[in-house]
Amino acid sequence: MKKRFKILVLSTLFLCLGCPDKDEIIDSEVTVFNNSDEDIVVKLELNEINDTLVADIDFPLGSHNISERIIMPNDRLAELGGFIHFFELNPTKEVKIFIFSKQTILEVPWEQIAEQNLVLARFDLTLQDLEDMNWLVEYP
Repeated sequence: MKKRFKILVLSTLFLCLGCPDKDEIIDSEVTVFNNSDEDIVVKLELNEINDTLVADIDFPLGSHNISERIIMPNDRLAELGGFIHFFELNPTKEVKIFIFSKQTILEVPWEQIAEQNLVLARFDLTLQDLEDMNWLVEYP
């Protein structure tokens, strides 16, 4: 019985420790505030400067994956991340914030959204931009 208890305790400790070298770095938070009167969908991308096409988003948005990206009118969405660390390693990159109409995402195929660039707004932000904005992006 004592041996089983020791094994259980050791197993629990190893599970709780995790893999420290693979933990995600969280050093900042970007908040997007929706000042409009419609639901919007937000997608953050980390891309090379001037790489601004909707078609370059790393995966298509659709009804199956937008629930955590929707911002209702007069509400906000905070995205935690390692943005400062990212910029330290990649000073020539920007955070791209794409704002879409929720209705567009739900009613229009992604291929058409990408082809016609059906985006309400796009913000191309450097670390300095985010710091100057106090990490708050307001739409519109």
